[in-house]
Amino acid sequence: MLSPFRLFGLFISTCLLAFHLAATAAETEIKLKAQLVWGTDDSSAPPQGYQALSSTLRDKIRHLRWKNYFVVKATPSGPTKPGKPVELSDRCHLSIKDLGNGFVEVSIYNPKSNKPTEPVRTEKLALDKLKKGDVMVFAGESKDRWDDAWLVFITIGD
Repeated sequence: MLSPFRLFGLFISTCLLAFHLAATAAETEIKLKAQLVWGTDDSSAPPQGYQALSSTLRDKIRHLRWKNYFVVKATPSGPTKPGKPVELSDRCHLSIKDLGNGFVEVSIYNPKSNKPTEPVRTEKLALDKLKKGDVMVFAGESKDRWDDAWLVFITIGD
C-alpha cells in the first residue's frame, strides 16, 4: 500500500504532467495558408502587386461566375498559432482556433465594421480534408465595386 506522502507525490506529478500536456496542446502550430482573392469580370490589368490565382485553385472554383481572380495578399505557408489574428487586409482579419481531434475553427473579421469583434463568418474545418487537397473558400460581395467579390482560400501550408 502506498503511503499518504507517495500518493500526494503521485497526485502532484500527475497534475504537472496534465498541465504540461494542456499547455503544449494549446501552443500547437498548424500549417495553414490563407489567401485573400479578388474575383472580377474586369479585363483591365490588376493593381500593382496583385498576382493571378494559381491554376490549381482556379480549377477548384471553376463553377463560380467571375472571369478573373487575383491574389490580393497571402499569408506565408508556415505555422500559424491558433488564436493569433492574421491580417489579410485592412478589412479582412482571420483567426484560427484549434478545436482538437483534427478540427480547426476559422473566423473572418472586418475590423472596420460596426461590430469589429464579431466574426463576419465562422467555419469548422477538418484538417484531414485539407491535407487531402481540399480547399475551404469563404466568399462575399465586394462593397467597393459592383458585381465583384472577395474570396478567402484556406489550404494546408507547405
